[in-house]
Amino acid sequence: MSQSEWFEKWFQDDYLVLYSNRNPKQALSQVNALLHLVGDFKAKVFILDLGCGTGRHLKVLQSRHTQSIGVDLSPTLLNEANKTGCQNLIRADFRNLPFKANSIKMVCSFFSSFGYFEKAEDDWDFFNVLSSLVQNDGYLFLDLPNGPYTVSHLPPDDVVTKNGTKYSQKRRWDGERIIKKISIERSTGEKEEHHEKLRLFSYANISNALEERGFKIIQVFGNEFGNTYERGKSPRMSFVAKRTIDS
Repeated sequence: MSQSEWFEKWFQDDYLVLYSNRNPKQALSQVNALLHLVGDFKAKVFILDLGCGTGRHLKVLQSRHTQSIGVDLSPTLLNEANKTGCQNLIRADFRNLPFKANSIKMVCSFFSSFGYFEKAEDDWDFFNVLSSLVQNDGYLFLDLPNGPYTVSHLPPDDVVTKNGTKYSQKRRWDGERIIKKISIERSTGEKEEHHEKLRLFSYANISNALEERGFKIIQVFGNEFGNTYERGKSPRMSFVAKRTIDS
């Protein structure tokens, strides 16, 4: 790849400062709703949290199932996860994961960690890897923003100051992705700029892709509490799918 992707540079200290209000209760509710649906697993099977970040969801998973593994590219976020008591942490690029196909009982992608790549085909390549890891009779949990709701509820531009650093945020929808520009100005006068880019997928995009890869959709949650998805009303579009055939 000729140039780095945005996520390779952004998930560091400024990210932690700007998003310091992430709610652990949200993670608890979401994991509980998921495990209530799929049930408990035997101790010898593995659950994978891809893009585990600071470990909000992973910590809950590991309290219920000790064989849960967290993977993230950012050493900064993994260090925070370690501080909270998370174990089984692996630093890896999603494009080169250290797992064999058909080796994981449940693969989880919480809180919009799918849709990051500059090119749509790279996102779908990652989807192929993601789905291939799941064992037959295993599960894939794919937690995505609900496109129609997200676009219609795009927050206005804002400026916040934290720890003496000013963060200016501008958001726009380019027809495929939500793009947020974060301009940073430090008390020293130093300036830098980052972007978050998240591709939105339709319900049909994901449901067809799952079916083509041998998955049956069990449920689609519309929020972290496990409520049923509604196209124009739900903030989330979280697929729980079971792999029914070898693909």
